Amino acid sequence: MPFTPLRWHVDIDQYLNPFVPPSLLPRLPYPVAHFLGHRTGRSLRTPLGNIVVIFWAFVGVFGTLSFIGLIGRHIPAFESRGVPTIVGSFVSFFYLFMACWS
Repeated sequence: MPFTPLRWHVDIDQYLNPFVPPSLLPRLPYPVAHFLGHRTGRSLRTPLGNIVVIFWAFVGVFGTLSFIGLIGRHIPAFESRGVPTIVGSFVSFFYLFMACWS
């Protein structure tokens, strides 16, 4: 069996679907449902395991938060007022954003 991390996939839906109600998006008009993320038919993209996507999302979030922290330390207005470098909402926003788009 070859080492192919691009095919690794963890499907959390099989554990959560018994507890989560079904989506209402298929019942909405097609343009609204499509705008909200509902897709019909097969995807034209090649399948990619979600473990690789999660890894690169983590790298992106870590890099972004490190950059925000680095910039925040070198702004005199922030230093003089004792503003925290990383606010918890930054972290939650980036994880939410990455989870939605991955």
